[in-house]
Amino acid sequence: MNQVHVRHMRNLCSELKALEPELDQQKEEQKRQHVRYLSGLWAGFAIASGMLSGGVFAGISGQPWLAVLLTGPSFVALAKL
Repeated sequence: MNQVHVRHMRNLCSELKALEPELDQQKEEQKRQHVRYLSGLWAGFAIASGMLSGGVFAGISGQPWLAVLLTGPSFVALAKL
């Protein structure tokens, strides 16, 4: 019985070693997805901030409709965060 148990444990260890490359690939893919998500989040924040700044500048310059067009979507985008 003990030899059967040892053989079974050896088989499990070899199967785990065979799965390690696949697990490493999955970890790398998760890291890439996370970086892609954060990049998109920061890019959206930068665009929304730029539109908000442009809207404020347009409002100061006496163009209220342009200011409304620029600030409206950026307020909505920032509210989602």
